[in-house]
Amino acid sequence: MKECLIVEDEPALRQAYGDAMRDLGFDVVEASTRTQAFYFLKTHVFALILLDLALPDGTTLDLADYVQMRNDPTLIVVITGSHLYPNGEMAQLAPRIDFALRKPVNLADLAAIAQRALEV
Repeated sequence: MKECLIVEDEPALRQAYGDAMRDLGFDVVEASTRTQAFYFLKTHVFALILLDLALPDGTTLDLADYVQMRNDPTLIVVITGSHLYPNGEMAQLAPRIDFALRKPVNLADLAAIAQRALEV
């Protein structure tokens, strides 16, 4: 079974994303901080990573860079409540990001993206 890492500091959102990914058939690993997420990235290879852009202990773009450095075959989705990148600038900041979604996230859209990770 493929694994999904969810990095989100808001418990209700982490639960909603986790439930949606479990319904698709992923084993889900959850992290609420960059530190926890980095630990899991060092010990797992994930098919899918959902990254909240801003966490209390910093932004998560460096986690995507770490995945790129390891050359993991991982689909990375950044989820943000920020409106700072309205024209696709996220791809320029972190080329390893595959998709960027704005909060509130439509779970059907998220599921459609996640399905791609299951097909690889």
